[in-house]
Formats: sequence, C-alpha cells, structure tokens
Amino acid sequence: YVHHKGICNVGLDDFGGSNSSTKYLIQNGHKKIAFINGSLFSLVSDQRQEAFENSMRDAGLEIYPELMGHGYYIPETAQYYVSNFIAAGATAILCGSDTIAKGVISECQLHGFNVPNDISVVGFDDVKFAAALTPPLTTVRQECNDLGRCAYIILNSLIHHIPISRTQLRPRLIERESTARVSTAHAAEE
Repeated sequence: YVHHKGICNVGLDDFGGSNSSTKYLIQNGHKKIAFINGSLFSLVSDQRQEAFENSMRDAGLEIYPELMGHGYYIPETAQYYVSNFIAAGATAILCGSDTIAKGVISECQLHGFNVPNDISVVGFDDVKFAAALTPPLTTVRQECNDLGRCAYIILNSLIHHIPISRTQLRPRLIERESTARVSTAHAAEE
C-alpha cells in the first residue's frame, strides 16, 4: 500500500481473514496453534500475523515463538517447520497461503500424522486446488472475480479524476475436512 493521491489499492481484509481462521481453530478446542506465514516485511504477512497474535491473546492463549515461522508462499516452506511444530505439541497449523498448507499436509502425512485427526491445517486464499487436496483444505476465500471488478471500478475512477484510496473486500472462511475439533488426547496434553 502506497500513500499517493494517484495510486489506489484493492485487496482483501487480511487481518479479518486471519482473525476468523484463528478464532475458528480456538472454537474447535485448539490451544497450541502454530503459524507459518509468508514473506517477512510484507503488509499482507504482517496483517495476518498481527491478527493471529491478537486472536490468541484475546482468547487468553499463549503465543509460542517455537510455533511461528516465515517463508515463501510455496509448499517447500513447510519442510522447515512441521516436524518441530508437531514435536512442540501443536494441534493445528495456520498457514499464510494454500500453497504453504499443501506442503504442511504433505509433511504431516510424510511423518505419519493424520490431517485432521492428529493435526488440523488451515490455509488462506482458496485457490483452485484447495478443495481437491486430500483432505480438502479449510481456508479463507479471496473472491478473485470481485477483486477484479473492484480494480476496474478503481481504474475507471482514477481515469475520471475521482479520488480513491483503498478498497478492501471481506474474506470468508470455507470449512472443509482438513480441520477437526482437537482430540481428547491432545486436549489432556495441553
């Protein structure tokens, strides 16, 4: 986001999306939630992490530094974190993108853990492959067509000298089979 009268921004309420997915996991009994975010020093990543941390604090839950990670928005990011997160007792992993979540599910399965019975996984974006993963991925949906329509309206407004700054669309949590209530065994350990 750039503050300049000739530049506009259209995007998603990343704070709201991360907030809703974190609260969803908490409502399902998860207390030790890991978070793999995207790139450092990115507005999107910063907002998603801030929302995650605020939601955890609001619920009276501890934020564990060993359950936090950053990487790129690619599946391979997961290989650097998943085994340590599971060893540290995470019952859910919140991901900064569906591509990271895809890697998380693969890593969990590679280490013999069942998603969602052993660990829940949530993504962000609802890209086309999210519903086709095994199990289908719970995620935060960005409506790309709506973003495109808003971008057109903003461009048209700029052409006609109508001052516009920023447009944010509300995301929506899409519940699928990659998440479950925390198991009784996990709840006892926490």
